[in-house]
Amino acid sequence: MLVATPTIDGHYAYVGMDGDRSITGTGTVTFTAPSVSGATYAWSMQSGGANIYIQSGANTNTVVLKPLHSGTAVLKLVTDPFLQ
Repeated sequence: MLVATPTIDGHYAYVGMDGDRSITGTGTVTFTAPSVSGATYAWSMQSGGANIYIQSGANTNTVVLKPLHSGTAVLKLVTDPFLQ
């Protein structure tokens, strides 16, 4: 689950997110936020980009990640308008 994350303009958004937080192996994994008409989505790797990268969907409500090797990473999602 993604907790309150500051956006560039200083507002905060809280989004429930589906996906397994513990990734095993190097197969792709998917994370999904609720789909809201008119909303924009911006997924990014806040840290750990050497361990995993965004394969597709960086600007949609569903992102596909591709792990490269073991380690930790932080996935960030900024949305506008704010999802409730």
